[in-house]
Amino acid sequence: NLFKTLRMMTKEGKTVLFITHKLFEVVSFADRITVLRNGKLIDTLAKSEEVDRELLAEMMVGRQMKKISVSNGNGRSKPKECGLKLENITVLGDRGVPALNELSLEIRCGEILGIAGVAGNGQKELCEVIAGLRPPTKGTIILHGEDISDLSCRQTAEKGVGYIPEDRMGTGLVGNLNMMDNSILRDFNSCDCNKRGFLNRDSIQKRTNGFVTNYDIKHAGLTKPVGFMSGGNLQKLLVAREIDGNPKLIIAAYPVHGVDVGASETIHELLLEERKRGAAILLISEDLEELFSLSDRVAGLYSGQITGYMDIGEVTDETFKEAGRLMLGIKKSENKSHSVSSVAAAL
Repeated sequence: NLFKTLRMMTKEGKTVLFITHKLFEVVSFADRITVLRNGKLIDTLAKSEEVDRELLAEMMVGRQMKKISVSNGNGRSKPKECGLKLENITVLGDRGVPALNELSLEIRCGEILGIAGVAGNGQKELCEVIAGLRPPTKGTIILHGEDISDLSCRQTAEKGVGYIPEDRMGTGLVGNLNMMDNSILRDFNSCDCNKRGFLNRDSIQKRTNGFVTNYDIKHAGLTKPVGFMSGGNLQKLLVAREIDGNPKLIIAAYPVHGVDVGASETIHELLLEERKRGAAILLISEDLEELFSLSDRVAGLYSGQITGYMDIGEVTDETFKEAGRLMLGIKKSENKSHSVSSVAAAL
């Protein structure tokens, strides 16, 4: 509807300046495309229908983009010991009604389990109950054989759970605090950051500089509020903090939402590196291409319940249709009775 309105405005003779980092939007809508990088004009291209997305991405980041995929030289995971196990978890949502209904799932060490579902079907509550931010009313959470169901969020983090939340500026980071303070929100009471009850600023600065160097985080200064940083750099800071210390489990909710293609590539590579190290990873996304390229298995989530699992091999049109059915709440035994059009409606 937005694009229809903007196109109507151009037909009336008005000029529209549309700013975005989503390639499919500019390719499908714009008449001319200007690429900016680091405050400089790189080039202006006409006739968006003829523009190659890969070329645009390279112009935006200043280098050739890699095609991130588990199957592209990274290998599928082999069955290992169970990293995370949820048994009949029931959780209440913000309105006091069950958001998860006796949900059970397992993630092996060295595996990425993707969750496919339309927003509002329990994704937020699933993340928060595992991270210790929302107590379960029923069921058990097992991390590496240990029951963590009743632990607080701090205790859960100390057990080796990293959490990359959907809301990076509400749950993940504090906008009016600087980079150094945000880098220690997860473990400010640790021995490296804490010296006889006081914050060890030298250690914190060293850690933050390490994040900046290792994750290519652009900033105006370590002591400046992070609220002035771009979304991509905020996300890289958040990811760096949560995977620092080699967590056993990583919860990644929409990890590249609202970030540019360069930051997306960096974050995807980091998740694959953590998977290779042996971490169990829960990946939540509404982007099926992202789920299929990174996940070893994909589970459907509908109305607070797992509707089925898919082992990701070669991705075909049928793969997307199957995922769409699971997102609709159609279990595998019921698949044949539903049309492709009903699946497309869900996507």
